[in-house]
Amino acid sequence: MRHYTIISETDTEIAKASDYSINSATSLRGMNIVTISKISITNASDNVAYVKLFQDVLTGSDADKHFHLLGGTQTNAKVEIPVGVTLVLDDPFSLNVNTHKLVLANTGTNPLLTVRIN
Repeated sequence: MRHYTIISETDTEIAKASDYSINSATSLRGMNIVTISKISITNASDNVAYVKLFQDVLTGSDADKHFHLLGGTQTNAKVEIPVGVTLVLDDPFSLNVNTHKLVLANTGTNPLLTVRIN
């Protein structure tokens, strides 16, 4: 299933429980695991975009922690995406959308990104 998101804000949840409702006999209660095989981020703005991609824990003692997939923990550790360029992340990973959300932090002047998740 493909999921598209247009982003013109700073921090946007691009994968959360309301996007991936998994109710089946094989899905364990409280375990809605989504496997993401590829993420494409296209800069459709007239300006350079600076992005970070991370998982956030929704509740508990780790709720303030970011688990970075792209970019780093330092303030200025961001990945630059030039105008008209698509960044493709094709290293598959799984995410329990009941306990985590996937967030794209986007900075720059008048940011406009298209994100496709496979």
